[in-house]
Amino acid sequence: MIHGAKGLSLKVRLEAGREHQPDKPWLWDYDWEPLGISETKHKEVINHFMVAVFLIIFLSPFNWWAFMSEDSSAMVVGIVGFFDLILLIVSGHAFYKLFQLIKYGNSRLRFGNFPFFLGSRADLILEGLPNHMDHLGIKLRAVEEAYEMRGSGKNRRQQVVCYKRYEEERSQSNISIGPDGRFKITWDLPTDNDLGTRLAERPAFFWEMVIEAQTPGIDYSARFLVPVYSQP
Repeated sequence: MIHGAKGLSLKVRLEAGREHQPDKPWLWDYDWEPLGISETKHKEVINHFMVAVFLIIFLSPFNWWAFMSEDSSAMVVGIVGFFDLILLIVSGHAFYKLFQLIKYGNSRLRFGNFPFFLGSRADLILEGLPNHMDHLGIKLRAVEEAYEMRGSGKNRRQQVVCYKRYEEERSQSNISIGPDGRFKITWDLPTDNDLGTRLAERPAFFWEMVIEAQTPGIDYSARFLVPVYSQP
């Protein structure tokens, strides 16, 4: 999800871009690399393990109370056991992401041109795929964030939620590709000029490509932002 303050330097860059090149938002809307975009799986793995470590530290005294203390009760054991189950799920997901990183490394999505305009064709090359896949699914979608009030009473607060404004999916089965792991993707983009990327706005509007492949053992998955902008 694209959200949060980006700092004073970003604010200065955005203001300068809007003033000097308002018709070319792809030059200042996001820190794009015109040749493509790479994954940062290692950061995702670190974040998952940080959450797991936090839960371990937080739940340690409660586990002592539930399973070691004489003051424990069945209700305490049940509540703490429920949160221990959440910890196991989070830890398992963290290790799964780690194994994905070890098996596949970081993939890269290369852009045939930059940016892609609505109503035109997007040519891309995905690098880092496994050589054989039992099934490959690719989704291209436009996502719009919105601020909504959730909860009730004192717990009522503003949250960021995401809505799909556009989605197209393709899939293939029993695919073999070359040893370089490169896979060409061509997409005809919709003509609705209101679907252009607006990453600098809050709430944001952005395009992403999600790739999932079923392989023996650990499955492959990747997610990339895609620079799809309105026709100038």
